[in-house]
Formats: sequence, structure tokens, C-alpha cells
Amino acid sequence: MLDEAVLIARGAAALDRWGVASSKNQVGAYGALLAGGEQLRLFALRLLQPLLDYDERHGASLVSTLTAYLDAGGSPTATARTLNLHINSLYYRLQRLRELGKFDLDDPEVRFELQLALRVLRTASDHMS
Repeated sequence: MLDEAVLIARGAAALDRWGVASSKNQVGAYGALLAGGEQLRLFALRLLQPLLDYDERHGASLVSTLTAYLDAGGSPTATARTLNLHINSLYYRLQRLRELGKFDLDDPEVRFELQLALRVLRTASDHMS
């Protein structure tokens, strides 16, 4: 319990959210970064689980769409080109991402957390291979 309080305090300091952040969820990726290891993997899974589940159930590729979108700096044109998709298909996928994950893809903090989560899961799956 003390470890969690210290983690939250350090995350709040990193975010300059003293007096506002009082839980792991409110310090987001910063708390996971400070904790490292298993906490980081759990953070990534918690954030991306709705997309992972959707992809598995529907044979979809929302996780790879999100990866391509973030790697392209949030450019729909570059993402559509990379994925060889019509731009309208990409916009549909981005809307599904926003709905399923409740992500604000225009928020830099959200994009940071998503990029971190995607890289953590990719690293974890590389180690399992």
C-alpha cells in the first residue's frame, strides 16, 4: 500500500498534478513507467484490451491500425497509404478505435500512453516468441 502511494505521488509529480491525481489510473503511463516490469505490462493490457478483444472476436486489425496511425504521426493520409486502405475505411477504423477504447486521439498524453502500451506489448510478445 505504501509502495502504491509513493508510485502515485511520483506520477503526480511527473504530471504536475499534485492534489489532483490520487489513483494509478490518474497518473496513467507515468505510474506504470515508474513501477516498471509487470505493472507496465498490466497498464498496456488494461489500455488496449478492448481493441485486442475486438480484433480477436472479429478478425479485425484495429491494433495494427492504431500502431500505423501513431507511427505516421497521426496523419490519416500517410496511415491509409501505409495500410493500403481507402481513406474512408481508415476513418471508419479510427472511429471504432475512439468508440471501443474511449480514446481522444487528439490528446498528446493519450497518444503517448497508447504508443507506450503498444511498444510494451510488442516487446513482451517478442520475448515470448
